[in-house]
This record gives sequence, C-alpha cells and structure tokens, in this order.
Amino acid sequence: MTEYLDVDDIININSKVLIKGEIHQVVNYSDLVFISDIVSRNFTNDIFKQATLLCIAVIAHHPFKEGNHRTSLTASITFLHINDFYYFGTNDDELNLHKWRFNYEEKNRLEQKWLSMIGDSYSHENAESNLLEFMENYYAKKIESYLKKFFKPKSVFS
Repeated sequence: MTEYLDVDDIININSKVLIKGEIHQVVNYSDLVFISDIVSRNFTNDIFKQATLLCIAVIAHHPFKEGNHRTSLTASITFLHINDFYYFGTNDDELNLHKWRFNYEEKNRLEQKWLSMIGDSYSHENAESNLLEFMENYYAKKIESYLKKFFKPKSVFS
C-alpha cells in the first residue's frame, strides 16, 4: 500500500531545504491540504506519476514564502523513499536536474503560466484539472523520466 506525505511532512521538508536567511512561512495552508489530497487520489497505479504530480503541484501553488522549488523535488524524493524506492544517481545528476529545471522554467516563463492556470477564479477543482492536464507537458515528462531513471525499488537492491 502506498504511503503519502501529509501536510506536516511537506512543511517539515520546506523547513529543512531553506538556506540561511530564508524565511520559513506557510503562505496558504489549504493549498498544502489540496496538494497532499490530489497526489493520493490520482495516478494510484503509477508511483512515478504521483511523485511528479507532487513536484508540479508544490511548484505551481507556491504554498511557502521561500524554497518552493527545492521543497517540490525533495518532497517527491521523500515520497519515493517512504515507498521503498532508492536513489542511485549522483549529486551531479541531481544538480543537473535543478539547473535544467531553473533554465527551462525561466526560458518558458512557467511561473507566469502557472499563475494564469490558477487564474482569478481560483478553485481547487479548477487547479486539479489544470495540474492533471499539465502532467502531459514536456516539463512534467522530463521530471518523471528523471525519477524513473534514478530511483529503483528496494527489491532491486536486495
């Protein structure tokens, strides 16, 4: 049975990824509840899609004052770990993903796209359909392929 991160887990992850001088503050608690819920209800037969959805949802909703992007990937990695998937890439592999993400997000103005996805008539129902649609985007596919490439189930290592 799949284990999921709850709101407190995600908040704790954010507090740990912040660098000196950054402020640990939840901007929207209800978005964290939504993020935790959407992951547990979608792609239940594909743990990598769930991990990717977790990553995308944290980035898109920006529930924290700072550290949202670092929190998103760390939460996805933690989600895989608690479900007995282990990372076997290098620190350079992870650093390369962060660099790629940053450059791709800047070049394609993803933050503006996510804000427009949420829009003025924001509702979690609309946000869910937009996030699920975004899962077909190149950006989401690239993150999912990274997770699949560098995470393997514990049984592989036994």
